Amino acid sequence: MQVSRKRRDHLLAHVRHVHAAGGDQPGAGAEDVLGTPHDIPSRSDCRRCHDRLPGQVLGFQAILLDHDGPGLTLQDLIDQDLLTDPPSSAGNDYFPVPGDATAQAALGYLHTNCGNCHNPMSDVVNTVPVDWRLRVGTLATVEATPAFTTAVGVAPTLGNINATSILEPQDPDQSAAYLRMNTQQAATQMPPEGREEIDADGVAILAAWINAL
Repeated sequence: MQVSRKRRDHLLAHVRHVHAAGGDQPGAGAEDVLGTPHDIPSRSDCRRCHDRLPGQVLGFQAILLDHDGPGLTLQDLIDQDLLTDPPSSAGNDYFPVPGDATAQAALGYLHTNCGNCHNPMSDVVNTVPVDWRLRVGTLATVEATPAFTTAVGVAPTLGNINATSILEPQDPDQSAAYLRMNTQQAATQMPPEGREEIDADGVAILAAWINAL
């Protein structure tokens, strides 16, 4: 179980694993919890992602909340007058992701799963200057998104994987992002931690977009 408490100036994170026998390991994390393939990350592992965004809370963003599915939505927050500067909408969505279904799926996946670390506010950008994070001001076209401008046809900065570009149009096998998602080698896999299996659905989503570029 992971518990996070948001304070005014920072996120106070606690990770606690309660064993079936009643033991307690605050902050340590655990592997293969209760006989499942799922791990609980340690407090330090959690901070490797959470500390790379100013607010430290992952997933609570205007673009991700702009949906009509179950759970909390951006419209709910607007209707409850909980936003100091609510957005306006000319259509069904406040912040529609650009492109066709293939591009939208890939941009959304990269934003959600990769953009928490790969963004200009993170220290990661100093060694890997790719930006997977969508912003409301960059949604006019696919070509205007940070994912496109910093990855498509852009040579990788790390030399530990054989690829010509971070995203090589129509060639997943020469795309560093695809190769890193599609391996379990600890030195090259993405994400580097918190993963035991390859996300086959995510790999397929990215491959489809690369083949369509």
